[in-house]
Amino acid sequence: MIYIFISLFLAAIILFIIILRSKGTGENKIEKAVTTTKEKKKKPCPICGSLLESHEKVISHEYRGESSSVVHVFGCPHCYGNSAHLERICPLCKKIMLPDNYLMGMMTRGEKKIQLKIKGCVICAGK
Repeated sequence: MIYIFISLFLAAIILFIIILRSKGTGENKIEKAVTTTKEKKKKPCPICGSLLESHEKVISHEYRGESSSVVHVFGCPHCYGNSAHLERICPLCKKIMLPDNYLMGMMTRGEKKIQLKIKGCVICAGK
């Protein structure tokens, strides 16, 4: 009989500890889930680094080859075109890019994903 009371007492203590630990984190978990799903939708522009919304796209041209493609990346709406207002910086050589310059890269297509490897801007990749 005493073993039943001891086991019920220990179960109550364990339940109390679990409730105390989860009491403050429930809202934090929801906030973290909301922010991570919003952050997953935003991807950075390789030239200016601004986080792009789902409707904003990076402007690029693809020149297809047999196994891989050459890609010229011009920028996003924040750094390329008539409404550009951000500075364009090459991610490799860190030099300021002119409005008519672009990044060069190689695109490979795997079974499940497409991978783009940036080789540099016209100045540093053209050497």
